[in-house]
Amino acid sequence: MAISPIVQEDIRNIVQLIGARADRLSGKRLLITGGTGFIGSYLVQTVLFLNDHVLSTPCRMNLTTRPPRKFRARFPELTDRSDLTLIETDVKTFRASSKSWDFIIHAAGASDTRLFMQDPLDTVATIVDGTRSLLQIAAESSVESFLFVSTGAVYGHQSRETLWLSEDYSG
Repeated sequence: MAISPIVQEDIRNIVQLIGARADRLSGKRLLITGGTGFIGSYLVQTVLFLNDHVLSTPCRMNLTTRPPRKFRARFPELTDRSDLTLIETDVKTFRASSKSWDFIIHAAGASDTRLFMQDPLDTVATIVDGTRSLLQIAAESSVESFLFVSTGAVYGHQSRETLWLSEDYSG
């Protein structure tokens, strides 16, 4: 499946908006979790676009995924790239061997409420244990920046009128 024209347009807009700030990724090492999800896959494709068209030195990405075959099936055109390495692991138990990263983006988590209803403990474990695991790796790697991309599962049910959640929202 090729990247859709809509996603390509979105990525071009993202790149235009971030402008010269993209240089911060040049030659850096990036760990992304949840790269098969909606937000994670946009992040992966955006960094690869930056590598191809903007950065002087590519950003080396490691992408954790429970089933690498799922990523390969969804994005076959991205799987043979030298700037993208898939790491098969569950984010809840992920431990870095000898890798270190400059940036970590944690976007792994079940956003489908059906999954939460089927196995709420695993959903919560992914959020809590996965985040704990990655924060530990970040501390050991002295990362420059850590971004946690949250899902609605963290906050619970919101009314349809809710446009945004304040930092003190307790769910």
